[in-house]
Amino acid sequence: MNRISLDKSAQKAVDDYLEYKRIVGDDDGGKLFTPEEYEAYKSKIVPQRAKNRLYVSFGVPGGIDCKLIGPETQCFCTHRYKQHKVDFEEIPCERPLSLPCRVRGCRCSAYLYVPQIGSNHVRCKCKHLPQDHGETADHICKKCPSKISTASRIIAHKYLK
Repeated sequence: MNRISLDKSAQKAVDDYLEYKRIVGDDDGGKLFTPEEYEAYKSKIVPQRAKNRLYVSFGVPGGIDCKLIGPETQCFCTHRYKQHKVDFEEIPCERPLSLPCRVRGCRCSAYLYVPQIGSNHVRCKCKHLPQDHGETADHICKKCPSKISTASRIIAHKYLK
């Protein structure tokens, strides 16, 4: 195994980039902000996130333990929580919040946690995995010959509404 060693300036550059990715994520559209754009973004978004932070958890009474949803937690659409609309200038009053996916081409209209037991996803009533279903709101199974929609939802989905 090769060892990589970095001098202090390289370590600082790596730390700065990791901080940038934590704060900006995919909001830059794949093109890094200039230092001025980054500072403007930080001065607007960081206080907004601190004020309007969403705390999300998932639990099923008498079933799966409570799970805190973090930035890397996967949605039914296979994208992460941080890739959904989670930044609000003011948090809307209506509940539940939809948190649509911001990934170009994704048709997910609301974040939907996919429950896991250990590292395995819970299978739906039709016995298929979450990735075997569509990301639209009806979550139609792609493997079932009858294309069941409501019955093919993950069992825990009814507890999220």
